[in-house]
Amino acid sequence: MILVTLLALRTLAMAARRSEYGTLHISAVESKPAYINLVIEKDTVFASDVASIFRYGGSSSLVSLSSKKHVTVNEKGKLVMSGKPETGFVLHASEVSGGRRILSYNGEQVFQLCSDHSIGFKSNCGGAQDVRISYYDFSSSS
Repeated sequence: MILVTLLALRTLAMAARRSEYGTLHISAVESKPAYINLVIEKDTVFASDVASIFRYGGSSSLVSLSSKKHVTVNEKGKLVMSGKPETGFVLHASEVSGGRRILSYNGEQVFQLCSDHSIGFKSNCGGAQDVRISYYDFSSSS
């Protein structure tokens, strides 16, 4: 009984640890390894040299530390910021090591890097390249 309780507490502690802050980055472009940060500019998510800080919560949503807005997918398929939470974002711990986990949205892991450096999901943006996005959880480095 004590072992079951300890295992349950450990699971809860690890779950709490997984809702810390981190950054998003492109980890593959057209199946080739990459490392490109994602940043919020004018409420849109872009590939950049600098990174924004996000919080991934238990509600399957991503929230910006600076604006407190949620990452959502708009009607054009672009990743943008909104005051309303968007669920459906899931981090897959077993696929990337070193505190990095692959991001999926509604069960799909393929996003798009558009020619204007914005990030899309099933969008028709110009010059789109398929990308995978990873989340680096700061708490995993401690």
